[in-house]
This record gives sequence, C-alpha cells and structure tokens, in this order.
Amino acid sequence: MSNQNIARHATLHDGVITATGAGEAKVHGGPNVVVVLDITAVSGTSPTLDVLIEEFDPASGTYFTVDTFPQQTGVGTVRRTVTGPHGPFLRASWTLGGTATPTVTCTIGMMAG
Repeated sequence: MSNQNIARHATLHDGVITATGAGEAKVHGGPNVVVVLDITAVSGTSPTLDVLIEEFDPASGTYFTVDTFPQQTGVGTVRRTVTGPHGPFLRASWTLGGTATPTVTCTIGMMAG
C-alpha cells in the first residue's frame, strides 16, 4: 500500500487503462470524499469500465466496497460522493472489459471535503 498523503486532492489514475488495476490515497479532511471519473477516449470493441470505491480495513488487511460507479462505455465525466465516516485509506479499483484490445483513457481524482 502506498502512503500518498493529501490535504484535499489526489489523482488516483491519469492515462490509459489496459487492464484491471487500482490507485489509492490517504484522505485528510472532512467526512465526505468526492471521486471524479473523467473518460476522454475509449477504443476496442464494446469497451466497458467498472470502477469501485473501496476502503482499507487495517484489521483484516483487505479492502471493501463503499460505492460503485455505473458501468462506463464511452467518453464522459461521472462524479460520486462517499459520505463518511470512513477510514484514512480509500482507493478506486477498476475492471476493463470488451474485445479487440479495449482501452480507456481517463483520470480518476479524489477530493476530501
């Protein structure tokens, strides 16, 4: 687990997604966290992107889902607000689907409020 310390904002991913992955941040600030998914390009046949917002449980050493973005299939921006309380480590994890070498170019940002 990385320990990217942030005061109010972190970029969890910026670039091309070609496989399943995750980006995490240590959140400081208010009880709510806003996560923004901005997709600027998609390629392949029927590309899909599923993004989960997960919280780390230090007792078990695992992540659990606290929110889910609707499945994305094209260019656009979607925002989700995670209302607290929540622990200090949150991440976005993603699963890429489709055929003919799907890719999604996007930025996933997290802002503590």
